Amino acid sequence: MKRGFRSSFIFVVCGLMACFGVCARVAAQTPNIIWSHQDLAGGIRSVAFSADGQTIASGAADNQIKLWDAVGGGLIRTLSGHTDYVGALEFSPDGMLLASGAGGFNSPEDNSIKIWRVVDGALLDSFEGHLDWINDIAFDRTGVYLGSVSLDGTIRFWHVANGMEVVRYDQVGGLPLSLDIAPSNKTFAYGLADGTVVYARP
Repeated sequence: MKRGFRSSFIFVVCGLMACFGVCARVAAQTPNIIWSHQDLAGGIRSVAFSADGQTIASGAADNQIKLWDAVGGGLIRTLSGHTDYVGALEFSPDGMLLASGAGGFNSPEDNSIKIWRVVDGALLDSFEGHLDWINDIAFDRTGVYLGSVSLDGTIRFWHVANGMEVVRYDQVGGLPLSLDIAPSNKTFAYGLADGTVVYARP
């Protein structure tokens, strides 16, 4: 590539990216903070937006989940039930439910996944089965199923309404740390501790 053309190309690309504030050559900046709250009882381990963007959930090292009004920053309610760090949060696609996954350093560890009703904070169910802390959780696009990955090395899928474990994968090629389900609900992807990304079918 000729030098002149390369310089022009970089200028054009950076000009386009600047519209979104992401040009790589811009110096480090501080985000425009709308509101913030400090949880002195423990570090925030997970956050999640509801689908409508109106509610933010935060999970902390004090085993608590807090629901916040995204617009005004007010605390809506606190959800108590876990006995270990809350490291994974996910709203259902319709925003009616919140799933949380725990695990950490307390003894005995809480390796459960809990399902909460968002409107009143009621604990609806607790999925038991993982033998180590929950790394990530993901609803399918219908909200009928929930996937989870754990430090026990397994990937599991659950029926949300009755809490039944639908399928468990023990041989996943490594230690799974992250998970998401495709919009088609026919495939899923997960990430391993060794840097591998895996795309799979149930």
